[in-house]
Amino acid sequence: MRQPTCKQSGTFKTGLFRLRWRSSVRRHVASTDGLQRSYAAVFLHRNRLAMFRFLARSLSFWLFAAALVAFVHDGANSIAASELKIASIGEVWFGLSPPSLNLTQAVIERYTLPFLWDPVLVSFLSLPAGIALMLISFLFAFLGRRRRSVAIGLDMR
Repeated sequence: MRQPTCKQSGTFKTGLFRLRWRSSVRRHVASTDGLQRSYAAVFLHRNRLAMFRFLARSLSFWLFAAALVAFVHDGANSIAASELKIASIGEVWFGLSPPSLNLTQAVIERYTLPFLWDPVLVSFLSLPAGIALMLISFLFAFLGRRRRSVAIGLDMR
């Protein structure tokens, strides 16, 4: 679907939203790439970024909760066995769904680079589950953070 240029009037449809405007009423906003964009285009772009940030923060929250569950599970197993027992990501994945782990290995070795499975993903799957989930959670929290506005210029108060 072709997006309307700044001089056109019409309707912009995306998903569930429909925005209509007339060229005589619409205002323009200067974007970072130097082009003029309508408020509708800027509004939709900001909403997409906000939606991505919300999804990233939500996923970060649930991965953090899963990491805490993994830490508690490892602690309970260690207390029960009277020795330190830490479950790796590979053990947890194999315990939850062995066919999906085997399918993932076959697909990665057959359709992508074969060395991607053995040194890279095998070393990732050998990490403790709590620590790996915590690191992935922090990554999504970083991707979903809200940007701080930076004041550029002089404050003449």
